Amino acid sequence: RVEKLYPFPSKLIREQLELYHQATDVQWVQEEPKNAGAWPAVAHWIKGVLLESQQLAFLGRPASGSPATGSKYQHKLEQGEIVKRALVF
Repeated sequence: RVEKLYPFPSKLIREQLELYHQATDVQWVQEEPKNAGAWPAVAHWIKGVLLESQQLAFLGRPASGSPATGSKYQHKLEQGEIVKRALVF
């Protein structure tokens, strides 16, 4: 969990990544669409602290012109899928 985006906590994130050096896939998980939330701002910073064996992926809603689907049912489906995928390891 990243609480503070700026200045980006590169050292702290790198320390955490080193604890999980065997992990090859690192995911940024957020509820907002890919083109919103923190992802557009932090993706390049995180890539800069990854170990050589690690790759970064985004897990969240696809890019959208709207922050929400407008459907409570669809929102719950999407939210459930994000949580399910985030907790599978």
